[in-house]
Amino acid sequence: MSTDDFIIEYTPSSQRTTIRVSSSQLFVRLHATGRQFPILNISSGGVFFEIEGHDSCPIEKDDLLHIAIVRDTSPIIDDMQIQCVHVSSSGIGGAFMNMDWQTEASLDKLILEIQKQHITEKKNNQDRETTKKA
Repeated sequence: MSTDDFIIEYTPSSQRTTIRVSSSQLFVRLHATGRQFPILNISSGGVFFEIEGHDSCPIEKDDLLHIAIVRDTSPIIDDMQIQCVHVSSSGIGGAFMNMDWQTEASLDKLILEIQKQHITEKKNNQDRETTKKA
């Protein structure tokens, strides 16, 4: 899909089923410990967050975690559940589980806002480059 402002690339053979976005302002807060970890990427299907540099985090694949999506210190979406599908020394990937329609709508809105922010930033950068060349 292409418009004058941006291009969306989709590879049908990809294992991913949803678009992932990233924002340096988002964190996962674990309900069990209250600890926050930076989100590396998030989609409507799941989240991958960084644990590198934090002391040992006793989380294993298939664990169910109750989390909140946090901007700075304020929860944006509270009381979500993820099933850990990937655990490594650098991060944890989890699939969202048992979301009600309100949580799902809030998550979709958050992802859309981040996408719009990325599109605006890219367009502004292109406009600056065009202005420099003129």
